[in-house]
Amino acid sequence: MMHEEGFNPSWFIAIGSISSAIIAAVALFFAWKSLALSKDQSRPNVKLYVVPDKVRRRFLQIIVENVGSQTAFDIKFKSDFKLPCRTTTENGERVVEHILDGPLVKGIPALASGDKRVVRWGHYDDLSYSLKTIGRDFITIEFAYSNANAEREYVEHSVIEVQSFADTNVCDDPIVKIADNIDIISQRMTTNGIAVVVKKATDILDN
Repeated sequence: MMHEEGFNPSWFIAIGSISSAIIAAVALFFAWKSLALSKDQSRPNVKLYVVPDKVRRRFLQIIVENVGSQTAFDIKFKSDFKLPCRTTTENGERVVEHILDGPLVKGIPALASGDKRVVRWGHYDDLSYSLKTIGRDFITIEFAYSNANAEREYVEHSVIEVQSFADTNVCDDPIVKIADNIDIISQRMTTNGIAVVVKKATDILDN
């Protein structure tokens, strides 16, 4: 068979081989990405964040939660400053106290998937004052943990702060609303000359 001048059938073979190689490489890449994504989803994933206390007015909590699909082991925490928790008065001066015990100090041996630890951090006013005394708007916490058999270690960072809770309703729980209503009723009964012995409900909740 005669071929037209300048036409070389081997070009089609070469182009076909290159195309096949490109398709195989793309398929291999997506298979690798899919495997990596699957492994990444099948891992512990610990988060640390701050939320308002649902019962105690103007108190904040630190939540440590494993949102991953596997148990997190040997969780250790380290912060760039000591974590304040309250203030007291000594010799007429306001003194900052720090968290000295609990999971943020001693760590968490294991945290199952979907499980969490709720740490009572402190009152908004105390925490706000404490951070101002060290000239910080936030504290950075580094925490490390591993998967089963310590096959892989993960290191995360989180920022905790209180200023974003300023001028917000940090506690809008139905229990607190009931407590407020009890206070109102108590005040009205006292105003009307009816003697009542009722401890302030919000004080009970704060304790």
